[in-house]
Amino acid sequence: KNLVAVGKCLTSTGAALQSNIVIDQCDGRTLQQWTYTSAKELRNGTLCLDVAAASSSNGANVQVYTCNGANNQKWEQVGSAFKPSHVPGLTMCLDVNSGSSVNGTNVQIWTCAGNTAQSWAVQNPPTVQISTPPSGLRITP
Repeated sequence: KNLVAVGKCLTSTGAALQSNIVIDQCDGRTLQQWTYTSAKELRNGTLCLDVAAASSSNGANVQVYTCNGANNQKWEQVGSAFKPSHVPGLTMCLDVNSGSSVNGTNVQIWTCAGNTAQSWAVQNPPTVQISTPPSGLRITP
């Protein structure tokens, strides 16, 4: 599924360990496909959404890392917010920096404020539809 905030998808910048997380135009690519597991992980393939260095500070970076069961890889879904479990009192939220909708904007954790930068919708990825041309038309390369 896609996680969408400010009209853009949560996107890993790569499949390598510690690849950064940004928002980008939703286009169905693998690096935008997330599964919320019963272990409260947000998984992209074999990697988990991870708060770097298990920081609990405003602006702490979010990345992908090998899933290891650590609390900085567990996320409580509360309404439309995702809150990192390692922060006491669940006071921090997955957040789009400055609420910007510009492609490539960094994703971080920030004190929960209930705003659009912290409101995530779970959506099916876009699909490509191929239609058959009307009869009598021919497609040539």
